[in-house]
Amino acid sequence: MGRDIADVEIYNLRHNCWHPCTPMTTPRSAHAAVAVGGHVFAIGGQRGPAAVNTCEWFDPQGGAGWQQLPGALHVVRKYAAAAVLSGVFCGGVGLWFAWGRVGAEWWVGVY
Repeated sequence: MGRDIADVEIYNLRHNCWHPCTPMTTPRSAHAAVAVGGHVFAIGGQRGPAAVNTCEWFDPQGGAGWQQLPGALHVVRKYAAAAVLSGVFCGGVGLWFAWGRVGAEWWVGVY
């Protein structure tokens, strides 16, 4: 099993190399990550044996580092997937967070 980390790296397409970035506020593993509207989101996952119910976001252009989103996931999960579908929710960008492991069970849900 891997270890929980907060380290983040950004890939530079132009120069074909990775660069260190501001670390996440919560070390985690087995989380979902997705880019939405120029921001990167880290969702759920685990820290040690426990599932993480927090989400955080990062604006690569803003310089403020990672920010915790208010509130918590209704159902904590790890090994999840996230995707962005344009025009699905309220005519704007929707963030879908689905699948994942809750305890010993696999679970499906969309937000």
